[in-house]
Amino acid sequence: ALATSWNTVSAGNGQEVTFQLRQGVSFHDGTPWNCSAAVLNFDHVLSDVVKQRHQWFGTGKHLKSWTCTGDYELVLETSDRFYPLLQELTYIRPLRFASPSAFAMGLDSHPD
Repeated sequence: ALATSWNTVSAGNGQEVTFQLRQGVSFHDGTPWNCSAAVLNFDHVLSDVVKQRHQWFGTGKHLKSWTCTGDYELVLETSDRFYPLLQELTYIRPLRFASPSAFAMGLDSHPD
C-alpha cells in the first residue's frame, strides 16, 4: 500500500480525506514516491483532455481538490459525500501512479 493510514472528516457538503503516504518507496526509475508525485498523477488523470477518456470514473466527478500538506501527506477534498472514494482509489485504472519522469510530454500525454 502506498498509504500507511488515512482519516476522513466531513467538510461542508463534502468530505476531506488525509492520507499519510508510505516513505522509502521509489518508482522503477529510482524517482521517490511522495505527495508531489501523487498530486502530479491526479493532475494528469483529471486534466481536461485525459478525464474525457475516463467518464466512468466517479471519483473524478466528485473531487474538488488534491493537495499536499507535507512531503508525505496528501489531502483529497470532495464536493459532496462520495462513499465509494476509497474503493475507487484502489482501481488499477485510471489512477495507477506513474513516476513523474513518465510525464515528459506534459500532463495530457500518455505516460510512457
